[in-house]
Amino acid sequence: MFERMTKIFGSLAVAAALGGAPVQAGEIVWPSYEWGGPLKDFMREVVDDFTAANKDTTVKIASPNYGGFFDKQFIEVTSGNPPSILTFQDPQIGQYISAGLLEPLGKYYKAAGVDPATFPKVIQVAIRDGEIYGVPLQVNPRALIYNQAMLDAVGLRVPTNLEEFYAALKALRDPAKGQFGFALLGTPVAADPTAYEISNIVLGFGAAFFENGKPVANSPKMLEAMSFYKKIFDEGLIPRGIDFMTQRELIYSGKVAMIASAPFAFVRAKTVNADIAKHLKTRVLPFPGQGQSFTIMTLLAVPKDAKNKDEAARLLMSLLTEANQKKLVEKYASLPIRPVYAAADIQARFPDFEAFLQASNLSASSAPQGAESLAPQINVAIKRHFESFVYGNVPVKAALDNMQAEFERLLASRR
Repeated sequence: MFERMTKIFGSLAVAAALGGAPVQAGEIVWPSYEWGGPLKDFMREVVDDFTAANKDTTVKIASPNYGGFFDKQFIEVTSGNPPSILTFQDPQIGQYISAGLLEPLGKYYKAAGVDPATFPKVIQVAIRDGEIYGVPLQVNPRALIYNQAMLDAVGLRVPTNLEEFYAALKALRDPAKGQFGFALLGTPVAADPTAYEISNIVLGFGAAFFENGKPVANSPKMLEAMSFYKKIFDEGLIPRGIDFMTQRELIYSGKVAMIASAPFAFVRAKTVNADIAKHLKTRVLPFPGQGQSFTIMTLLAVPKDAKNKDEAARLLMSLLTEANQKKLVEKYASLPIRPVYAAADIQARFPDFEAFLQASNLSASSAPQGAESLAPQINVAIKRHFESFVYGNVPVKAALDNMQAEFERLLASRR
């Protein structure tokens, strides 16, 4: 994949190399779409504290758009003009590790006294052959967010298994009110959000698209998961014709009783509709996977060819101090990366987060395990075959067999 992308972006890479501004001694260059995200103030506070303690170091930040960011970052890294700090989501970092483009960070973790073994399970995507190459900025596991008042109105408790969940979907469906029990992706969207959004069901059922580098798209667990998806879509138990961003909003208006989402959605509810938010609670997904869910991280890394690598790595370690991790929770309502609170503290002080922490400890990365370098093509294949059975007339098993065959062809082409 890297060879192919290099050819595609070759002329752009040359231009980037010629046009890039030289990095000054002691300067950390950190462009990231996260500078325009919900943690931007947290990041700025960490940077300000770091530069105050390191007078000879400056940090140059930029806030590019999310669209096209990863392609541009790849160009900069492969052109020999990388920034000091890279930003990834966990499906992307494996490509860079495989290509030897990242600086190992184990010695910096050791010097900071931070043990990555205490991080959520999803950190494994940044570890190869015992060495770690990434620093998590945030982790967003999915759990069930549910409206207790809507469940109470139909005499239901929160579902804890698939049978109860299906019964709740039927009891809560009210066409006259435009009301649904649960929201899932119900319309075609781009490849990446398709793969991400349906992973709540895939991983929730204990299935996967890849395991240890081998495609398992037509496994019995996957067939069970996708057959259930098709069933509730065909029965009109989930909204149709709206994209994944819009479907999330339905829980804030009381039109949907349950969604599988991350802490950011729970926090947003308090801003959008405080009356609804006071009825929202969380628990792990009630599917056969025993609480497993889709999880995605924002990871930061240092390119092997970056200038001022030592300063950049130490800045990333400062994100993980106990004080900053507590600030991440208390001030910015994001899950901690390190276990800086006891379980009893979480239950007492941050009860909204308890289910998300459980999910993060149960769930591995959503990246295709052992086939990370093929993630873009894999997601395109997922979209195609998923849509063939949900919105088309292809039987579920046939669609999954077709998906499996395409995955096998992709692996063969890589060899």
